[in-house]
Amino acid sequence: AHWQTRSWSEGGVPAALAAKLEKMRTKNHHVNEVSFGAAGEWFVHGVDAGGTSTFSWWDSAFAASRQLRKWTALPESRLHVAFGDEGRWLILQGHNGFCGAEHVAAGLQKRIRKLHDAKGTIGVVRLLPGGAYFIADSQGSQWAGLGGEVAAELARRGDKVCSAPGEPSIAAGEVLDVAVGADGSWVVLREHWFRASASVAAPLRERLGRFYLE
Repeated sequence: AHWQTRSWSEGGVPAALAAKLEKMRTKNHHVNEVSFGAAGEWFVHGVDAGGTSTFSWWDSAFAASRQLRKWTALPESRLHVAFGDEGRWLILQGHNGFCGAEHVAAGLQKRIRKLHDAKGTIGVVRLLPGGAYFIADSQGSQWAGLGGEVAAELARRGDKVCSAPGEPSIAAGEVLDVAVGADGSWVVLREHWFRASASVAAPLRERLGRFYLE
């Protein structure tokens, strides 16, 4: 069995996605993957109590719906879907399939192809405001189009954190994920700790702090 909690601020996710997530909670479905974009796009992959995967997305007329229907029909399909601004989107399937909007950054597409050729693995891809991106994979991580504090944080190495009062310091670890808002707010998640810009809402910062301390 999987232990999982979910929360979001009011209006923070598309209403249809919020309703879908609540329905999955009442049915005790585990959420394996969820993503959404600023224009109301969303995708969710759930697993029911019997281990059967279910996939949903916001619009059957989405440019990649045909490809999604094909890939979600595959047994044990692993999909990672990312949405960016200005209509950018990217779908990764397994270890060798991907498709995306034409204006997804060429550097990101090149890295994904090289990883597939080398039979590497991809942990996460994020399409960020202004055409920026972040990818964490078996060869490390790469980002482009980011500056200021968030770029400095992603480049940081060797940080030590104390997971609880009185406990010895441990390495913060590699970057696992990053989120950047349209207003420049950012959160960087590492293996053992996180950092966030001062503009990130206090309830989210507190929630993340509790998560890492538990």
